[in-house]
Amino acid sequence: MVDVGRHIYIPLGGARHGQARRMFASLMCFLYVCLWHGMWHNVIFWVAANFIGVSLEAFGDQLSSSQWLRRFEVGSYYRVAALP
Repeated sequence: MVDVGRHIYIPLGGARHGQARRMFASLMCFLYVCLWHGMWHNVIFWVAANFIGVSLEAFGDQLSSSQWLRRFEVGSYYRVAALP
């Protein structure tokens, strides 16, 4: 998997050029893995599930560092309240 990162993810921009570029680079890596292992149903499902997981993780990371979410922070927890 190191070669995929070195030869596909980093040259496509990786995490240095914004969220959209990061998702595109991740998608290209997962598509490469899918083609490498064959277009079997289980491989396609594995690639889709992992890409969705990586995308949700990246979105959550971006959301957790946003100023909008920091308004609801109390200590180390987020309070549950109706949005204004």
